[in-house]
Amino acid sequence: MKEKPVAKKKNFYPFLKELKDYLPIIYIGLILISFTLLNAYYKKFDVNIENYLSFQEVIYLFLPLSELLILLMVFIIFMFLISKVLYVESEDPSNDTFFLKNTIKKTPKWLRKFMNYFMYTFIFGISFYELDIEKYSGVLILISTILFTIFFLFTIISKSHEAMYYEDVNSMKNIFFLCVLAFFSISLFYQRFQAQKIKSGIPKFNLQIIKEKDTIVTDDNLIYFGETKNNYFLRDIKNKQNIIISKSNIKKVIKKKVNK
Repeated sequence: MKEKPVAKKKNFYPFLKELKDYLPIIYIGLILISFTLLNAYYKKFDVNIENYLSFQEVIYLFLPLSELLILLMVFIIFMFLISKVLYVESEDPSNDTFFLKNTIKKTPKWLRKFMNYFMYTFIFGISFYELDIEKYSGVLILISTILFTIFFLFTIISKSHEAMYYEDVNSMKNIFFLCVLAFFSISLFYQRFQAQKIKSGIPKFNLQIIKEKDTIVTDDNLIYFGETKNNYFLRDIKNKQNIIISKSNIKKVIKKKVNK
């Protein structure tokens, strides 16, 4: 028989004590996630980006994710605070059912299972969803996203309460796992969405590349879609071809954000 969790005196976040042991794995995981997101973007342009990355770029691949990771940590802390406000403990400390303030009915198990199935289906579905801007099923995606957001917030808040009140390390791990998985899947979708927009002729930046003998200027047909330490990547939309320009013989580059 599964043991009921027992309420404990405040000794917050035992999971953080284990965090230092996971730092090497976290670092490798961040690099793998960063490369997967980068690769998903460049694959839309038929570019094998691993062939153009230097060793230094691979080591620091996770840096573009740093700001988003900080926001993720702020979000988790905020959910902990919300759970403190919304939830009240049961009078029986061995009871693992939590009640919202002014609510006497507990959440049925079938509803929790449905929420879990829906969330993971949404997460994996959006990761592999092949979108087409011209035939974009916006209404279905919007409804699914709203439902996912409601279920996601409810789950994170309830798990946060379990982690704090019962010092449940597994609940804390579940929070991190679900947040990272959702973050990764939505980021993967966003990367492919951005690539699709650029391929359709909506670039984020225009470039003027001044070389020793000539000058290359991007426009509505020749668009800039990325760069590495040693190369710029341009796309000829009309001919559906990529142009890769080495930075070694470039004198000056003027980069301007496109306001559309």
